[in-house]
Amino acid sequence: MSTEPSRQNGTPAVTCAQAANDGENAVTKDAATQVDPADVERFIAQPRFHYKFAYHSSIAKKEIVASYSIAGKQDPDAATFVYIGGVFGGRFHAMFVDYLCVKKGVRGIFPDRPGLGSFTAVPMEQRTEVFLEAIPKIFEHAGVKQKVVLMALSGGVPYALNFLWYRPDLFSNDVYFISPWIHPSKSGVRFHYWASMLPAYMTRSMGKFAVFMLKTLIARIPKDGSNRKFVKAIPDLETKIQETCGGDADEIERRRQAYINALFTEDVSGSAEDYLLGVKDPTHTWGVAASYEEYAKMLSEKCRKDGTRLKLHGIFAANDTFVGNQGIQYFCDVFGSTVAKEGFDFESGIVENSNHEAVALPEMGIIGKLMDEYQSKSDGVSEGKE
Repeated sequence: MSTEPSRQNGTPAVTCAQAANDGENAVTKDAATQVDPADVERFIAQPRFHYKFAYHSSIAKKEIVASYSIAGKQDPDAATFVYIGGVFGGRFHAMFVDYLCVKKGVRGIFPDRPGLGSFTAVPMEQRTEVFLEAIPKIFEHAGVKQKVVLMALSGGVPYALNFLWYRPDLFSNDVYFISPWIHPSKSGVRFHYWASMLPAYMTRSMGKFAVFMLKTLIARIPKDGSNRKFVKAIPDLETKIQETCGGDADEIERRRQAYINALFTEDVSGSAEDYLLGVKDPTHTWGVAASYEEYAKMLSEKCRKDGTRLKLHGIFAANDTFVGNQGIQYFCDVFGSTVAKEGFDFESGIVENSNHEAVALPEMGIIGKLMDEYQSKSDGVSEGKE
């Protein structure tokens, strides 16, 4: 991505730096501009993908800059979801699903986390609390007027569990956990287990390796019926990509690579810390979600006392080597236990022909299905409208 503004059709492109500055402006219904996604630089640079604001953190005891993006409809009255991404899943993920959000008529909020994107880095032990502190402020800045649907992917799930525990008033009763991260002591995944045995300073250095792997491997789209390393053959793939992404496979891959390149022009140090949290003992840093077993019991009891009936959805990739079959069964056993179901409902499903890296891509179908589900429930999430 060029560091200098380019010109197309006589109009100067906006750089990401300019967009980030523009992001300090308030969110309005007219925030989205009509930019052709094929014009990748201008599409990425839209201010709606680079909102940020500063506040004084009572946790970090300093000024924090929080950053996020909005995909799809920009109208605060639209049915809204918040997406807590995986290790590298901050505000840039909105670009991957923007076309689908527009098509479905929904609004998606994609926050960065500390040390990712424009969000101020904090000590690792403060990550969960600072992020928890920032989310209501992000909603206020985005003009949220209703309860939102909570979605989380992989390493974003422990954060989402904290949100659900401390601020259930912000979210609708349906909560979606996609390929939730499972500690290697429970999943049995050897790579993560070996990483958990390493000294912390070595695990942090793995962040550089993770950056290389992500740049090289993520968002690779199979163009034929073969198994291109990570994703098995998907029936009618070209049609699904066209319908959910608005372009052919080659074009969408080109755009996605540009999104990833833009992501890595910003801070990604927090991603290595998220991975460290994932493989080490998270007792003092993942808050109330340190133990899934204890969390499920506590949430069930809390729901019974509050008279709230939540519905948690566990969604898994059929070929998830990050979580493994053992990890999938563990999560289902914990949140689908008899004790847990006394307080909340839990259902699970498998996304065929998918893996951990690809399960949340639009063409896999699950994100669009979730949008349809909550759109159909009283115009999205009307139970929380003011």
